[in-house]
Amino acid sequence: MREEEPKKEVQEEKKTIKEEPEKLNTNMDELNTMKSTSSSQSKMYKLEDIESGKLFACISYLSILALIPYFSESTNPYLKFHAKQGINLLVFEIIIAAGSIFFSLGILTAVFTLAEFILFALSVVGFINALTGNARELPIVKQIAIIK
Repeated sequence: MREEEPKKEVQEEKKTIKEEPEKLNTNMDELNTMKSTSSSQSKMYKLEDIESGKLFACISYLSILALIPYFSESTNPYLKFHAKQGINLLVFEIIIAAGSIFFSLGILTAVFTLAEFILFALSVVGFINALTGNARELPIVKQIAIIK
């Protein structure tokens, strides 16, 4: 009788060990899904749209060159997403550049320089997002976007 008890325990442990990886895989899949949907909107776009629009999406963050993807006749929604963000950045760059030209006095010069640096950093972030296939809205730009 006592030998049967350890055998039962061993069988139950084997059963538990076999079930654990399945549970872990399920939990990891759920975690990856949650992570990808919370950090990026890329799930909204088809993989072929992302791959075909990646180059022009990157161009969207290169200042005046943002006009090229924006006015292209592409129906690629991934490209249009990045083109709109690039145009919004371009508008902000023009406003900040005009402000720095007309109001280049003392402390305002430092403020405009800081704003230009922030816009440059946002352009780099957007470029990297486009290059890696992500469709994340840029901070600051999404709150005050002119073109939606």
